[in-house]
Amino acid sequence: MRNPVAVLILAAALAAPLAASVGGGVPSRGSEGEPRSSAPHAGLPCVIEIGVSSRVVEWVVMAEQFTAFCWSWSEAERADEQLLASRPIEILNAPISAEQAEALKTTVGARILAGNRFSIDGEVVRPSIATVRVPRKEDSNFPGTDSVEFVLRVPVTERPDTVGIEWGVWERVVWKEQRRIPIQFNLEDVFSTVQTLAPDEPGYTWRYVPEEDVELEPIGTVQVREPRPYVLPILSLVCLFLAVGAAVAGYYAKKARPVLSVIVVVLATTAFLGRSMLAVEIPTREQAVALPTDREAVAIFEALHQNLYTAFDAKKEQQIYDRLQSTVTSDLVRNLYLEIHQSLVMRNEAGAVCEVLELRETEHSLFAEPQPWLAVDDALAGRPRFDLEWAWEAEGRVAHWGHEHFRTNVHRAEFAIVHDGESWKIAAMETTEHDRKDRDG
Repeated sequence: MRNPVAVLILAAALAAPLAASVGGGVPSRGSEGEPRSSAPHAGLPCVIEIGVSSRVVEWVVMAEQFTAFCWSWSEAERADEQLLASRPIEILNAPISAEQAEALKTTVGARILAGNRFSIDGEVVRPSIATVRVPRKEDSNFPGTDSVEFVLRVPVTERPDTVGIEWGVWERVVWKEQRRIPIQFNLEDVFSTVQTLAPDEPGYTWRYVPEEDVELEPIGTVQVREPRPYVLPILSLVCLFLAVGAAVAGYYAKKARPVLSVIVVVLATTAFLGRSMLAVEIPTREQAVALPTDREAVAIFEALHQNLYTAFDAKKEQQIYDRLQSTVTSDLVRNLYLEIHQSLVMRNEAGAVCEVLELRETEHSLFAEPQPWLAVDDALAGRPRFDLEWAWEAEGRVAHWGHEHFRTNVHRAEFAIVHDGESWKIAAMETTEHDRKDRDG
C-alpha cells in the first residue's frame, strides 16, 4: 500500500510543472521565454494497439500530448470548445522521470480508465497502468510531434475468446474534421485486424478465430545448369565386351565366322540401342558444377536477391527463416533476416513492416577474384564461388492508421555466392551503403 503522506508530497511537487500539461494551467516558459506548446500533426491524434496472448491482454493508448493532456481537465473545461481549441499545453520531453510518469498515471491515466470501458470474455475489467512513457520524436507514432503512451494491462491464464473496448474520451480527437480512433489488434504479436472507433460507434469486440494455415508460394532453389551425373551403361558395356570376344573368336575360327559375325552385329546393335537400359548413375554433383558466365552470374544473383524479399511475404518469424534457407547459407540466415527486417520496419508506424512494391537494381559489377573480406563458412571452402557488388532500391509501402506511408531503401553491398552442392546461395554479405527516404501518401 502506498504511503498517503508520500503521495500528497508527490502531488504537491508535481502540481507546478504539470499544471499546464495535465491540469490546464498557464504553460511554463522555455529557455528563451516562449511558451512551450505542441500543436497537432497532420495525422490521427490518437491510436490504440491491443495485444492479446495467453499471458496478458494489453491496451496501448498512444496520443499526441496536445490531445491527451486535456483529458484530465475539469468537466467544465472539457466542455468549452473554445478552450479546447486554443489552450496550449506544456510539452514533456523524453525521457520523463518516474515522478512525472506517476503524475500522468494519476491524472490522464485515471481519466482513460474512468472514461472508457474494457472487457475480456464479456466481463468488464479494470486494467492497471503498467507503464507511461514519452517516446522520442523519431521513435514516436506521430513523426515530429510530442506524444505520450499509456500501457494498460490485465494478466490472463489462457488466451481469451473476446477482447472489447468502448471509448468515451473524445476531447481533441479530431482528424480531417472527424472524430475517430483506429484500433489494431495483435494476436501473439502477429497482426490480426484494424477497426475504427467513432462517437456514434465507440465500441468494438475482437473475437478469436482459429488461424488457417496460409499456403505461401514456395521459394525455389537457384540453378544455372542442372549438374549431370556420369551414367555407366552396364548393358551396353556387357554387349560390347561379348561382341569383342565374338569378333576375336571369329578371327581364329574361320568356319564359325559367319555366325559369329551375326552375333557381333546383334551385340553391337544391342549395345547402341540399350545404352540407357540397365544404366547406373554415378553422382558427381560437386565436380559437375562449373563457374557461371558473367551473364549467368547476374541472373543467379537476381533470383537470389528477389528470394530474400519474397521470404518476408510470410508473417511469422519461423516461416521467414524457413524460406530464407533456400537462398542463404545456414550461418548467414540470422544476420540477413535482421538486416532486411530492420530496413523494412517503419518505427514511426508502430513497427509495421513495409510491403515491398518494387526492387530496382541500379548498378552492379563482378569481381575477378573472391574478395578476402567476404569470409564464408569453412565448410564451403573450395566450392564454386563468385563475388559481386550490387546496388539497388527497395520501394515499400505500409497502410497504417488510415493513411499510407512509403519508404525507399537505398542499398549497396558486396556478396559472395557459393554453390553448396545443391544450389547457389548467398554465403557472405558486406553492406557498404544504406539510406532511406520516408514519405506520406
